[in-house]
Amino acid sequence: MLLASVSQPVWPDDPPSMAVFVQYGRAEHADSIALGGIWPLGWRHERPCCVFTSSIEATVGRWSIDSGGHVTKFGLIPAVRLERPGPSPRWFLEFGVGANIISPTYRNRDRHFSTALNFSEYLAAGRAFGARREHELILRVEHFSNAGLDSPNPGENFIQLRYQKRF
Repeated sequence: MLLASVSQPVWPDDPPSMAVFVQYGRAEHADSIALGGIWPLGWRHERPCCVFTSSIEATVGRWSIDSGGHVTKFGLIPAVRLERPGPSPRWFLEFGVGANIISPTYRNRDRHFSTALNFSEYLAAGRAFGARREHELILRVEHFSNAGLDSPNPGENFIQLRYQKRF
């Protein structure tokens, strides 16, 4: 009986867990486009008010710099999602912190990174749509910096819009 209650979903039609995404972002002097995949990590914490789940995101992106040139970004970001149980569609919040390789080293007008290894953290709000909540639109704010590994460390902040498809 206890095992059956643990394995039951919080609501009948939990959304699929693996996903792919496309994302556009804008910083003060750069645009970004990114593609990636998301996989569940298996951690799930249920409360009467909400459900917390974990995932990991792998991303590849390209930043177009206003002053000329491009950089390529590869990232791996674990995340935690908070959502309320309930009928479709539904809103959710997400937070993630991870590592990125940016090559060549980011240089733009008055900002340049001193390392190729950078960290990012993001906060996002999104909404799921579709019969199984398989489509998601997400608005994110993401900060990149080297976390004080070297100087200079000006960081860069992006506002991002993401479309995500779950399978």
